[in-house]
Amino acid sequence: MRKVLSIVFISLITSAAWAQQFNGMSVSTGNMYPESSNFGVVLQNELIQVSEFDSVIKYDVVYEFKNNTTNFATVTAVLPINLYFNEFAPGKRAEMLDRLASIPTFNDLFGVQDKNLDTREQIRNNFQQRKFVRKYVSLDNLKSLGIYVDLFRNNTRVNVKKVWCEIKFTDATPLYLPKNTEVLSMEIRLIAEMNFAPDELSTILAFMTLPTVEAGINREESYAMYALGFEKNWSGRLEGLYLKHDMFQCAPILPVKMNEYTTYVSGERDQVLRFDDIMLTDNDKIAFYALGESNACNPGNQYADQAVVPSAIKSVTASSYLKTDLEMPKRLFHQTPMVAFSDSLHPYQTGNPTGVDVLNTALQQKMYDAAGYYGHVSSTCKSSSPIITLKESGHPLFAFDVSDHVYEDSTYDNRENFARQTCWCEGASGMGEKEWIEFEITQPSREMRMYNGNQSSKKVFTESSKADIITIASLDGHKINPNGENPTVFRSSIIDLTIMNVYELNMPPGKYRITIEAVDKGTVQNTCFSTIAFDFQVVDEWFMRSQSMLRSFFGMDK
Repeated sequence: MRKVLSIVFISLITSAAWAQQFNGMSVSTGNMYPESSNFGVVLQNELIQVSEFDSVIKYDVVYEFKNNTTNFATVTAVLPINLYFNEFAPGKRAEMLDRLASIPTFNDLFGVQDKNLDTREQIRNNFQQRKFVRKYVSLDNLKSLGIYVDLFRNNTRVNVKKVWCEIKFTDATPLYLPKNTEVLSMEIRLIAEMNFAPDELSTILAFMTLPTVEAGINREESYAMYALGFEKNWSGRLEGLYLKHDMFQCAPILPVKMNEYTTYVSGERDQVLRFDDIMLTDNDKIAFYALGESNACNPGNQYADQAVVPSAIKSVTASSYLKTDLEMPKRLFHQTPMVAFSDSLHPYQTGNPTGVDVLNTALQQKMYDAAGYYGHVSSTCKSSSPIITLKESGHPLFAFDVSDHVYEDSTYDNRENFARQTCWCEGASGMGEKEWIEFEITQPSREMRMYNGNQSSKKVFTESSKADIITIASLDGHKINPNGENPTVFRSSIIDLTIMNVYELNMPPGKYRITIEAVDKGTVQNTCFSTIAFDFQVVDEWFMRSQSMLRSFFGMDK
């Protein structure tokens, strides 16, 4: 398991008890790039994995390099990190800006006489007429700011020779009068040397933890930019670029030219985008963003839920279902964005925004293709209180709602998880024996996971009937139960508690049917399944290899 890193969280300044404003700073990073010549070393494949996204973002990056020459090569590589501050007034500026004044390496520039004033001019005076200040800093200096970077090659930590830092005031749009667009920037370069033998294939793992941009009053917004290309790049084209993230944590923003990709589901709720044969050029960049709770109704008195049918599931039908409407008070439903496009990505915020600028201009969102599902969900505000309405709440589609964006919400605020409050309920007469639900999966799965019964509340679960024995059958004749009498059918009991049932089945892409064979009778006759989910596999040789390397690395005692 990967070691837990201490994280410095950026304090959020609010203009009211429920309101959130810009946190006063922006942080961006990007790909490792050659400082000078790359000596024929090619970046062949790359995975950018977002393993956490809230007030901080954690990147797990896998680089596959190949020395395409017959010579030994030593490449000086740079990993960039950029910080931008554009709030200097007390109560608005980033906590990190004041923390810099307490670090001896930075005190000469960020130390001020009066913290109760706007510190911009005081800091500018510390420059003593210089346009910029350059200095070498340490990794410990970065850690004191909540910035963590680790580089490994073949499970051995890469030695960062030096950390170069340039600090200056800059103004990208000085004539834009409606906002103050001047920022104080810190450009940081982590510099390391990498030696390559002739024809050597080598993998570099990079782990980074950085603060995100946070803004928003009517809706909380988080944003993090990642640069792909630079003036000095690696030789040739990138064979494969992979982006992986939790589909409920964030969505990627891509340049319009990167609109050709293949999308997969990994595990239960991770999205993977694969881009083939692309050339990275100067200023190519992507970003990740998340839209949090909205205050469209009664501020501070609602829960914002996101739900989606994973794109690897389609053609959901059932022998019958219970057609009833269900209202869920104090809940508001948001459709989950899959990806967005914008050619106006900017590394930092300008002025005193009430929302992330880049999310409000030239952003084109693309939603998950689950129109049949979203047609059964609507959200309204009654008496200034948000309410989710489920149409035909027993519809079979609702069995495949894997989760809302709060993964374990019931643990923390005493409410049930949205995914387990929606379900398929058979609507036939009797207790439901021999009723079935059918679906198709477009990716192979290693596990099927199920929550039995109607778990919308403890009372409903206790009173309702629950499945006792089920069969899972491949309608395409796949052998999912090699040791059984009929290898295309798996028969099993299912636990009638509010816990997850896990079935280790190798299910190839195809059509499947789950049939209720026996029922534990309740006072309410309808038998339901709250959740049916899968451990999907991405059958891509390089992606599978990169995931195996990360799993192996996280298991190291380090």
